[in-house]
Amino acid sequence: FAAFWGGGAVTRFDGREGELTLDGEVASVMLGADFSRESVIAGLMVSQSRGEGGYRSPNGSGEFSSTLTALFPYGRYALSERVSVWGMAGYGEGTLTLTPEGQVPMRPDMDLMMGALGVRGVLLDGGTGGPTLAAKSDAMAVRTSSDAVTGLAASEADVTRVRLALEGSQPVRLGGDAVLTPSLEFGLRHDGGDAETGFGADFGAGLALTAPSRGLSAEIRARGLLTHEADGMREWGVSGTLAWDPAPDSDRGLSLSLSQTVGAQASGGADALLARPTLAGLGTEEDEGPLGRRLDARLGYGLGVFDDRWTATPELGLGLSDTGRELRLGWRLTERVAAGLAFELGVEATRREDGAANPEHGLEVGLGWRLAGARASHAAFEMRLQAARRDVANDDRAPEDTIGLELTARW
Repeated sequence: FAAFWGGGAVTRFDGREGELTLDGEVASVMLGADFSRESVIAGLMVSQSRGEGGYRSPNGSGEFSSTLTALFPYGRYALSERVSVWGMAGYGEGTLTLTPEGQVPMRPDMDLMMGALGVRGVLLDGGTGGPTLAAKSDAMAVRTSSDAVTGLAASEADVTRVRLALEGSQPVRLGGDAVLTPSLEFGLRHDGGDAETGFGADFGAGLALTAPSRGLSAEIRARGLLTHEADGMREWGVSGTLAWDPAPDSDRGLSLSLSQTVGAQASGGADALLARPTLAGLGTEEDEGPLGRRLDARLGYGLGVFDDRWTATPELGLGLSDTGRELRLGWRLTERVAAGLAFELGVEATRREDGAANPEHGLEVGLGWRLAGARASHAAFEMRLQAARRDVANDDRAPEDTIGLELTARW
């Protein structure tokens, strides 16, 4: 199979930390393609980001802009039915322009390099009803650097991580098609570079329940750093999800989803690093700070409209975190077709309350087409255009406008 995918967005940001405020705009685009045949998957992703903005504080004000273009080849190869290896590399170049008010601009070049390798082997394969035990190992290295310019020193940061882990699971049938699957994972790791260094051990556990005929799925996962040579280094997280759709084969009727997270990501070690939605933070080890909690809930009900040729789904969402809450009210209209391209339209309004800041309001509209009737393993197509406007919390800032295009194709 071959797949081509891509996405782009233009986003405005606005933030405040004490007496420091900053705002700006980032435009980014990602294009990728991968090919799979029997035991091989190979792909390539290209990304480019451009940003500009300004900052203000009692110590001074100024403007900044940046560009970064990066290339990421990746691949996976199954050596046998039980052993597979994977790898990913990345290189990016860009420029940061920092212009303090009344001073000459500083334009250091910046670079990003990263690489990751991994292997996974199944030691015991229990199939769909017996215990499964697997061993895996992975290594990752990231380097970020910027050149020296007048008024700004050169900088370079390296981070490495090596991990060896065992993971096991045992499905338990509860009757009908309901399956309860507990899982455990234990890993040893070594961190090096310019952040925390030393050996450590982490532990993970999970419990998943699926009942396809009832449209029910639930999972809870926990992960924690048991010990580490670096004093003060700690990392743990718990997450839980619940989804219920009494009619899983239809877009009609009631649907409910819940997601709760506490602390860091509940997936293990290198998996958490490589699952980041952006590359931000790969070259640093941020302090986790206060314990973070977030609850997301979404309730929807699909009903037939326009002579039953379309499905309208009103939705209500709620997000709660340590810093505030978010209310969402949405509506989706989906064309019902047996095969071919189906049109979709969605509208969502949000209200976000964050501490003492003024409430933030937003409106998002999206439309596109998806391929219906084809087997997911054979072909897929989806194109979606989204536009949003958000009234930011700071009174002195203009509303944020965002527009993006997502395209996914597989054949």
